[in-house]
Amino acid sequence: MLKRKIIHHKVLRRWFYRKLIDAYYSECSSVIDIGCGAGDFMSVAKGMGRVVLGADLDKYPLVTLKNIGFDVVQCDVLHLPFRDNSIDGAFFSHVIEHIPFLNAIAVLREIKRVIRNRLVVVTPTEHRGFWTPGHVTSYDKYKLVHVLKEAGFYVNKCFYDKCFMLKLPDLELLATLFNMLPFIWLKMNIVAVADKVRRG
Repeated sequence: MLKRKIIHHKVLRRWFYRKLIDAYYSECSSVIDIGCGAGDFMSVAKGMGRVVLGADLDKYPLVTLKNIGFDVVQCDVLHLPFRDNSIDGAFFSHVIEHIPFLNAIAVLREIKRVIRNRLVVVTPTEHRGFWTPGHVTSYDKYKLVHVLKEAGFYVNKCFYDKCFMLKLPDLELLATLFNMLPFIWLKMNIVAVADKVRRG
């Protein structure tokens, strides 16, 4: 049963990544996954023709990723070892909720420094089971947009991931209903798409 849950979660996540890359990284030939973990996003992005880099504080998954040919670096997100404007885009998923709110703006500004184009942030909505060890800040759409704007980004979209994937109306009510279901892979996440430079 647990194995089936993990498989469902992994398949759904990879589907989400493909749709996200298609929709929001068309102008990004290079992407850094900050907090890359086991490298699922990197694997999908590489398969879709992107040059991908991975960064994480935890060295153990990085060893595995390096052994299978990924470019990865162990670092703190406050001190990314990359030149200014050296990467087209960044993916920052399930990390910001682990950062104290007062530090989030500094972290986002450091990401802004190294990218030329686009940042996509993904963070879980607050639901029963959200407050696991390591989660120190919860976000709603307004709070996430606010912190991105304070860091100097131009936010052009903020939505719920399952609504995006299933082409459903992006409603708070749906987020509440999905979060009540007993399936972890259906819990809603918030996605914010932000640009370094104002478009249009």
